[in-house]
Amino acid sequence: MKKLLLSGFFGLILGHGFSQTKTWIGASGANWNVAGNWSPSGVPAATDTVFINSFNACNVDINPTIASLRATGTGGTFISTAAVRTITINNNGATSPVLYVATGASLSFGNGGFGISITTHSASGNYAQIDGIMGFGFASTWNLCNAGFSSTTNADIAGTLQFVSIHTGTAIANGSVANLRFLNGSTLYWSKSGGNLPVADYQNGSTINLVGTTTVMPVLSASANYNGLLIWNSNLGQTISGASAVLFPGSAFSIDSLRVISTGTGTLRLFTEPAGYTIGHLEVQGGTLELSAPIIANRSGSISTDFKISGGTVYCNATYAGDGATAYAMTLTVNGNLTVSGGTLNLTNRVSGATPGGACQLNVKGNVTQTAGSITATTAYGSQNQLVLNGTVSQNLQMSNFTGPAALVMNNAAGAVLQAPLTLSYVLNLLSGILTSSSVNLLTMSAGSLVFSASNNGFVNGPVRKTGNTAFTFPVGKPNCGPSGAVNGYAALSISNFTGGAVTDQFTAEYKRGDAMTLGAISNAGLHHISHCDYWTLTRDNGASTADITLAWDENINDCNATLPYVNNLPTLTIAHNNNAGGTWDAIGVAGITTGTAAAGTVIWNGTQSATFGAFAIGSTNFQNPLPVVINYFNGVKQNNLHILNWKLTCYSTPQVNMVLERSSDGNNYIPIHQLSATALQCRQPFSYTDADPVKGLNHYRLKITDAGGKISYSPLVNLLHADRGFDVQQIAPNPVTGTSFKLKLSAAQATAMEILVTDLQGRVQQQQPVNAIAGSNEILVDVRNLPAGTYQVFGRGNDGRTAVLRFVKQ
Repeated sequence: MKKLLLSGFFGLILGHGFSQTKTWIGASGANWNVAGNWSPSGVPAATDTVFINSFNACNVDINPTIASLRATGTGGTFISTAAVRTITINNNGATSPVLYVATGASLSFGNGGFGISITTHSASGNYAQIDGIMGFGFASTWNLCNAGFSSTTNADIAGTLQFVSIHTGTAIANGSVANLRFLNGSTLYWSKSGGNLPVADYQNGSTINLVGTTTVMPVLSASANYNGLLIWNSNLGQTISGASAVLFPGSAFSIDSLRVISTGTGTLRLFTEPAGYTIGHLEVQGGTLELSAPIIANRSGSISTDFKISGGTVYCNATYAGDGATAYAMTLTVNGNLTVSGGTLNLTNRVSGATPGGACQLNVKGNVTQTAGSITATTAYGSQNQLVLNGTVSQNLQMSNFTGPAALVMNNAAGAVLQAPLTLSYVLNLLSGILTSSSVNLLTMSAGSLVFSASNNGFVNGPVRKTGNTAFTFPVGKPNCGPSGAVNGYAALSISNFTGGAVTDQFTAEYKRGDAMTLGAISNAGLHHISHCDYWTLTRDNGASTADITLAWDENINDCNATLPYVNNLPTLTIAHNNNAGGTWDAIGVAGITTGTAAAGTVIWNGTQSATFGAFAIGSTNFQNPLPVVINYFNGVKQNNLHILNWKLTCYSTPQVNMVLERSSDGNNYIPIHQLSATALQCRQPFSYTDADPVKGLNHYRLKITDAGGKISYSPLVNLLHADRGFDVQQIAPNPVTGTSFKLKLSAAQATAMEILVTDLQGRVQQQQPVNAIAGSNEILVDVRNLPAGTYQVFGRGNDGRTAVLRFVKQ
């Protein structure tokens, strides 16, 4: 009886089947449906896990169902020589993942003449993990999910998924960003022509490698997430181009990174009518890439980081077969750097005369670095082809070959700095920001080129060279202009009316701040004085022509004194010449050839110029214009009971000056205590006076200066404390504080160590600064860059007590 019961029990178990592991051991090309080709012997059942780790291909001669499939070791190959087959992987209690390709293993389906599809989905949800390589040939499909996504597989690709050139039909059926993930380090290798790429979540660090395109474009999906790198390398014979070779599935498509290596004899177009597509990073190493070709409306796109070109050709706005009379502009914004180390960036090659205009505006917010290759435009649409520097921080600019009808536009208030010599053949538009050049990194404007929009908001800080013999205004200026020395200033120099000129002539000009008299003495008998605020250099670098010279001034820009004018008499105004090589101010133009008013205008030198050109300054034929007297310094120190006052003036522009030193005990009523006169020559020496009888307490000193024309000006105050001990603060400048610091004037009876305290209005200390004050007048720089905007108090404190409290506003 027991034997009968045991026999029945084992029969029941065998009826339901065991879950086994089956390993392929068959010869290459041997059939699946042969028990001896498996270890242990027996054809895999629906509950079995199949291992394949042999180079010998397995011919799938049935449509098997198994629990799971694992490729380990070297992996293996499934082929079909008779019909399309399907391997169904149903989980059936197998250990997850139900489909697994180990690192280093390779698993391929359908390379024996017929396709082999795999189905992995189940109602409860399966999991697949590809760490090695899995490839599909012929009509092979991975059925990842069912059509309604009620039966699913979640698949993670960490290795490579490959669809070979002989593959046809659907690659992955019913994939989605939720079910199919290409992880960091993974690759989709697409060597077939055409076909729909799997809809998936292509994560950061993943790669799509498209290498097989010939006559049919592969199709990207608007439903996928392309957060990795897509490589286009169709070097096997791509012939499609233009509208037949559009990559993006939509006008506002987004992709993280795109690299173009080859397009065969064809082209690759991102989109014909882009409406804000976004590329994280774009790199072109070869082939022909078209960014757009709009005929319906103006279009746009952006690159989130860098745009790199090392080979090939890029057309921002591309022509095409049958391009007609209608063309619209394309605007591409590069939020990172533009780097060109080879190849060609052509802003447009649309047909000439197309309206409203098939131009390209390339906005770059980072640095522009071109070390080889070319940046150009084929077709002119006025000045609409533009490379625009429009960052928010200072940009570096290096372009070795910028040609064609394309404008360079400065539109960055933070400016740009040339990192190499730059030649512009078409247009420079200085909308906003300072372009900084140097004698090494020189800006050259070719013959016939134009400059627009130069102003105090946009100019060139440094030398500018002009080629040719046509009238030209050098867009030069400096950022340290005006009486404050902190104003951006455009100070134009123009040349015109050439004599003996040629198109190869070259002139270089630069605006300089500083005393023109430092270049040499005045030797021309008709010249009384020159500006001590500024001058220009103008050299003739090639040719033998002469030209009329025009210098422009603006009271707010050229002046360097807050209380005196730069120009006050137009009839005596002239231009003076110095060879800028150790010579004297030896020649002048005819006085009084001017335009404008004393506040702003131009002065012109007509006639033959010096053969060497050199330096030029605005001068005057009498004691008027510009800037009669300037106070270089006025300070005071205390020695015992003596107050010693020291000062120096600049008096180039007046034949004599009268100086009165005045003193006050209350800061309102002043009396003269010393008086003297000096000629312009004597003015160059420093002056000093000792007040041996100062009043008790605080003494306020000032200079009253009267020039030869009767104009009176006053110096800043010097405050000295006549006491045995003590100190006090007198003035804050500027107030309100608009920058990072202010100057605090302090008078001390004796040398003393103290500290300066800044508090809020409640008296809470915000910062402290130690100071070693000298006996006499002190000017202390107080750094407030870390204080937020608001109202504050400042005072000094030491062993002798504390000073008065001054209030200031930080903006």
